[in-house]
Parts: sequence; structure tokens; C-alpha cells
Amino acid sequence: MMTERISAENLMQHVRYLSGFEKLSGSRGAHQAVEYMTDVLHKNDVPVEIYRFQEYLSNPISSMLQLQDGQVIRSRPRSFSLNLPRGLKGELVYDDSHWKKKLTPLEVSKRLAGMKGKIVLSHGFDERYAKQLEKAGALAWIQIWDSPETEIHEDTVSSVWGTPDLDSSLLLLQIPVLCVNLPDGNRLIQYAKEAAHEVFLSTCVETAVQEVEVPVALIQGESEEFVLVSGHYDTWYAGAMDNVTANAACLEIARVLQKGDKPRRTVRIAWWAGHSNGRYAGSAWYYDHFFQDLRKHCLAHINSDLIGSQLGEVATVITTGLEGRNFEKELIRTVDPQAPVAFKRFGRGADQSFWGAGIPYNLMTRYEVLPEKRTTTAPGGSPWWHTKEDTFEKVSPEVLLKETKIFLENVALFAGQEILPVDFSGYFGQMIERLQSVQEQSDDCFDFSPCIEAVKKIQEKTTALYRQLSGEARNRLVKLVGGTMNWLMQTYGSPYGQDLAYAYGMFPHLTAVAGSYRKNTDPAGFLFLQTEFQRQKNRLLTELELLEEKIGWFGQA
Repeated sequence: MMTERISAENLMQHVRYLSGFEKLSGSRGAHQAVEYMTDVLHKNDVPVEIYRFQEYLSNPISSMLQLQDGQVIRSRPRSFSLNLPRGLKGELVYDDSHWKKKLTPLEVSKRLAGMKGKIVLSHGFDERYAKQLEKAGALAWIQIWDSPETEIHEDTVSSVWGTPDLDSSLLLLQIPVLCVNLPDGNRLIQYAKEAAHEVFLSTCVETAVQEVEVPVALIQGESEEFVLVSGHYDTWYAGAMDNVTANAACLEIARVLQKGDKPRRTVRIAWWAGHSNGRYAGSAWYYDHFFQDLRKHCLAHINSDLIGSQLGEVATVITTGLEGRNFEKELIRTVDPQAPVAFKRFGRGADQSFWGAGIPYNLMTRYEVLPEKRTTTAPGGSPWWHTKEDTFEKVSPEVLLKETKIFLENVALFAGQEILPVDFSGYFGQMIERLQSVQEQSDDCFDFSPCIEAVKKIQEKTTALYRQLSGEARNRLVKLVGGTMNWLMQTYGSPYGQDLAYAYGMFPHLTAVAGSYRKNTDPAGFLFLQTEFQRQKNRLLTELELLEEKIGWFGQA
């Protein structure tokens, strides 16, 4: 098996070196990482091209949070929050309702109205909430991390995905945002409840245009169709698990594929810049500049992030689901027969910048912490995520080896399998279930029935036509239907740009009406929801009509 060619020694050698220094995009460390990776690729005769371009990057440097008695609370500013070195003073108020899921839209509006001129303390890290606070006139936002680790996790608060454009640049945040850990957050909650206390805060955030590098390796296949393999190489601090381990896996996969037989389809392996301090700017740049190529020829995007954890026990598949759960379960069992397997949907993150290009397969795999053993709300269950504790010692060579083999097996199958895997029943079933669920928990004026029937119709026509076809014609149908449906269920906007980084779930904006009723929403807010719903409904129905026509033409070809 090709997976047996993976070298555990090579993997750990790469991890040891790359986790020895910080690698924020635009820094000398990032350039050093690119030099190392390209040197490894050249030594293994893997062709690689380095793209150099500019990104809009935001580096959190320091922050100050001081109570009235002079006591200083440890904090960190958020990437893309307002740089305010002179600071400001204001009354601290605790928003105890922000992270509650059952709050009605009307209650949200009333809550926000009381934030004007205040420094707001609350749990969570929601970028949309940050903009709501800004609009409400809040002076600043202090985030409380929701799990008890003492180190403060770095993160961004920008709602703009990738490099801003003419319109999205107007949405860049104009208030300072900083984070405190849970123990200090609880102290601040008590402080805010005791009396009308003021606090002083300041932030130092360096946001500017900088040049970055993105290396892309090429494993030439028999056709110009390709599988895009990727992972970001920029890191907060040493970033052993996020994302040096994935970088090492990609290097080793490139070596093994290059030494093997020529694959049916080409494999491109990209190491993104601007993930951490650019809000996925590297993958978004590649999408912009290779859009036509991606649209015409890319069949799968297999991303890798947060692998190699010593806490990892559950083989987790994050996917849009077209290939089917049984396909991934069987693949994982060839490497690790005893591993428990879990499935998740993609959220709004992790360099998933490619939805509009019509790529039918999108997935990533990693070993995560067992649910009953989780001690943190950090992604993957790793308490050292985005902290200085993400070091070489946190990596499990055994887990990383298994993950890399599963990673390679996925890449090899999508690059080499003649007929691509499909599970139309499960794939369309998740969409129908989502639309029906939101229909049941929203006002009667939001009629999802035409959307549900249109999705069912596409499922029926696709399934029937697929049975009539054979060989490469089946793959072309899968690309047409899967690529279109992925775009529709993962986005709300144009295929030529990027949606904001807000997490709304499947069919965003269309299903944003969940939980909204005329009686629990203020009149203006309800009108805005109705307007957005109708526009999204028009979008979905029109695009499904166009897709149905294309399926019909396809069947006559």
C-alpha cells in the first residue's frame, strides 16, 4: 500500500524543525518556513512554485486592562480589532445573555440598546456580535474564554474573509476587542455586578499590508483535472499542532506521490499564508487568481488542520458529505480498524475559500478528543490551541502517522479512482432535513416548501440520470451537481467573492430565520429578515431551476 511508504521519521523531523520558531505571515519566521519546505520538496524532486503577493494582515501586540484600584488583569487584543494605544475609560457592564441560545430577536435588540457608551464584558467570540456592539455604540468588548485553561487563546475578530474589497473594507471593526481567560473573566463579572465600576483599557494592534509567500507543489497526473490539497503554514507562536503537523504531512504526501506511479488526476499541494492574521487571505487569494482553473478542473479540496494531537482518539471527518459516510469509514478502517469515527459539517473557517468554484468534494480528517474527555471549547479539543503552549511535546508521533496515512489514502483515491464515490441519498437528505427543521421553528410567513420540493426534484433527476450513465460521464454529472449544491448550501452570496465570516449553518441567510417569529422580533428586524429570506429563496430556486436545465441537457448529450 502507498500508505506504508509514509515515514514516521520524516514527519517528526519536519515537525521538530518547523515548530522551533514563530511563523506569523509576513514575518522572517514565515519566510524561513517556506525556505525549509521548498528545500525539502526540491530534494525529493517535487516541482514547486512560490507565489508572492500582498495581504492585509493584523498582528495583536499587547493590551492593558486596569481596574479602578490600579489592579491589572492579564489580557490579549484580537487581530483586526481597533488599535487604541492611548486607551479609553468606561463603565464595565456584563452581558450575561449573549451566549444563551434561546434569546429572541426582540430580546437581543433590547439588550444591545443598553450597551451605548459602555465597555461590554461577555462570553464568546462571535464576530457578528462585535459588529452589533459597535453599531449599538459600545466603547469596547472584553471577551471571556469559556473553558478554564489559564493561557489566553489568540484569535481574530474580523468579519471580513480574506483581503477586504471596496465594500467589505467598510465592515472592518472600529472598536477595541480583547480577551481574558475564564478565571479572570469570572472576577470581572463579580466586579461589574458589585457597582458601577469603570475600567481602563488600551490595545496595540499592528494592521498593515505586507508581502507573503504561498508555495504550491505539483504532482503531475495523466489529466488536467486535479485534487487540491492544502493546509496553512503560518502559526501563532510555535504552532506545533496548528499547523506544523499538517505541513509535515503535506510534505511527506508530496514525497510519496512523486515517487509513485503517475496518478490519474494531478495533485496540487498548497501551503497557505494569512490564515491566522489575515482571516484566510492566502486561500482567498488563490481562489481569486485561479478561479477559472478551479472551476473547470478541481474535483476535490482536501484540507488539513489541527492534526497530531496526543489527546486525539476519535477519527473525525469534516465534510460536505457527497462521498458518503461509508466511504470514509471504510477508508479509515484500512489504516486504523479500531478507531471510533465521527462526522461533522464544515463551519465557517479553516481556509474553506473555494465554495463558488463548483468543487464537488470538500473534506478534512483528524483525530479529536473524546467528547467525555474534553476540557476546552477550543477546536479539536486541544487546550493549547492558539497559545504559546502549542509546542513539539504536544504532538503524538503515533497519532500523526495514522492521520497522515488516512490523509494520503483520501488524496490517492480521489486522484486515482476512475469513478468518484457518491451517496446521493445522504447528501441531499441532509439538505432536506435542514430546510424542514428550520421551517418547523420559524414564522409561517417563511415558506420553505418550494425550496424543499426543488431540492427533492434535483435529487430525483440526478439519481435517475446517474444510473443511466457510466464511466467519465458519471463524474461530470457529479461535478456539476455536487459543485452547485455545495455552493448553494455553504454560501449566500456571489461565487466570485467571499461571504462574511459569520457562522449561520447550512443554507446561510435562508435559514437565518430559525427561531424568528413576528411576535418575538421588533418590526424593523422582522422586515429585514423577510427581505433577506425572499432574496435567498429567489436565489436558491433560480439556481436549482438552472441546474435542472443543465441536468436535462446533460442527459441529451
